[in-house]
Amino acid sequence: MPRTADHEARRRQVLEAVCRITIRGGLEAATFRQIAGEAGVSVRLVQYYFGTKERLLDAAHDHVLSRSTERLLRSIRDLPAESPPAEVVGTAMRSFLPTDAAGREATVLFYAFFVAQLTDDRAAGAEVDRGNGLIRLFAHHIARGQRAELVAADVDPDSEATILYLMLPSLASAVIAGGLGLDAGQALIDYAVDRVFTKAMATSTDA
Repeated sequence: MPRTADHEARRRQVLEAVCRITIRGGLEAATFRQIAGEAGVSVRLVQYYFGTKERLLDAAHDHVLSRSTERLLRSIRDLPAESPPAEVVGTAMRSFLPTDAAGREATVLFYAFFVAQLTDDRAAGAEVDRGNGLIRLFAHHIARGQRAELVAADVDPDSEATILYLMLPSLASAVIAGGLGLDAGQALIDYAVDRVFTKAMATSTDA
């Protein structure tokens, strides 16, 4: 057991080094030599654990996705039980905004791997899986809102969920680039969620 734990810790140490180098200089800066130096290990050890650069970057991408997913799940776990569906969707979406250093790093890493995916179909699979998972989460709560008569009956949960998901990378990158303030990004998310949960918005306005 201790040996397995040591191996996992070493792998994580290398993957975190890949993330730090990528944040500073992009994926092209993440050479075996640079990664080994950043992690404080030998090049041979990096090759032992990951073999090829392709396998290393695949593992780093999975690591980045796991960190983002944990951030999302943590934001939802902090909500009270049986929170309204609009609140769950809005909270999940806001977790992707760069509200702190970790959020900014997550956005930079997302785009670094996204650019790589544009020229490598094989690398796109993990991101597609995560996207589909988020879309299913949003669609579930939109459908939940329909059953509670908080969402119009003619709304297509899958389509609306896809639109909400596709907003996230653009909003996060606009905030980091300075073209959109954080408060404005949060307001746009609130607007988009309220647009789906039309009856919930009308009820709160009447109240």
